[in-house]
Amino acid sequence: MKDLPAWLREGGGKRESYESFGGAPDWFWATIDTIRAAPDSAEAIFAGLPRDRLRQFYFAYRELTDELYGDYRDDERDWHEDDIFKASSWVVNQGEAFYRAVYENLRLYPDPAEVPPSDLSGLVAQVARESYGDDLCG
Repeated sequence: MKDLPAWLREGGGKRESYESFGGAPDWFWATIDTIRAAPDSAEAIFAGLPRDRLRQFYFAYRELTDELYGDYRDDERDWHEDDIFKASSWVVNQGEAFYRAVYENLRLYPDPAEVPPSDLSGLVAQVARESYGDDLCG
């Protein structure tokens, strides 16, 4: 297991609970689970979501990836923003139980070099643009 990142060690090694930032709604995690069971259906699943739900999914996904690691760079590990986003996206895509376990114990956080690219927010943004003309970013 990896040591805690410097930003967390400097904060005494403790962080607020998963629930402290609100987590994500059940429907979000149900969608993640559906996509995990049939990854090739992700685009069709997103295309079937109403406009508001698609936007909500996008921003919940981005918030979960941002909240997981807590820093945009880790010089000790030579991880940059893209590396951290890649690993955090992969963690989100494993489902709520795994996300919660990693959030509560960052020693479980994967090495970005060892996980495949799996960002769903880009696909959601593409579907929103094609289906509704929405430009999601942020």
